[in-house]
Amino acid sequence: MQAGENCVVWTALVTAFSQHGRSIQAKELFDQISEKTIVSWNAMVAAYAQNGHFQRAKKLFDELPERSTSSWNSIIAANSTDGRWKFALELFHSMTLDGVRADDITLLCVLFACSHSGLLGVSRNFFRCISKDWDALPTLQHYHAMIDLLARSGEVGRSQELVETMPYVSSSIAWASLLGSYRTQGGDHRSLAKLASGHVTRIEAGKAGAYVLLSNTIFSTYN
Repeated sequence: MQAGENCVVWTALVTAFSQHGRSIQAKELFDQISEKTIVSWNAMVAAYAQNGHFQRAKKLFDELPERSTSSWNSIIAANSTDGRWKFALELFHSMTLDGVRADDITLLCVLFACSHSGLLGVSRNFFRCISKDWDALPTLQHYHAMIDLLARSGEVGRSQELVETMPYVSSSIAWASLLGSYRTQGGDHRSLAKLASGHVTRIEAGKAGAYVLLSNTIFSTYN
């Protein structure tokens, strides 16, 4: 097996071990890769981050011989959850200062970080700036993230408006976010729940999950 092929195999094993929560074994394998590529470095950073070893992930990230957009995405994604959103935004700022261009995944990770900040205004401003500041069109995934955030924040009307006006065909994910919010937000949203459930069952016809969500929503609405 040639060196390049060896690196691909070992990197795949690093990822496999990390996905099963075995970051120590993943690091042992990583250390045995004779000719590490940026992909193998990124895999190990992600392995640490995905298993909650944020300091180790950051230390390894700082040691990277080069940093690609994927490298930044790995470390930003790891910090875009509850309690670590400030670190994610700081890393994104550092990324832009380094002159590394953000891609759709980067922007999605930052949007998640904004949503976990609990600051709805920050999230809205960032969403609006995707086109202006990064010369990119928000993807369907970006819209899904914003729709879910608005719905979870109690902005049911604005969330529905975004579903109906986004430049993509409405998906079951978007309508399911709305349908789920009717269960948790309280209040009388029967007409809106009926509208959302109609879209979910039409798009996901025959799939059990859609009907489970619908039945739970009906139960919550009338009890």
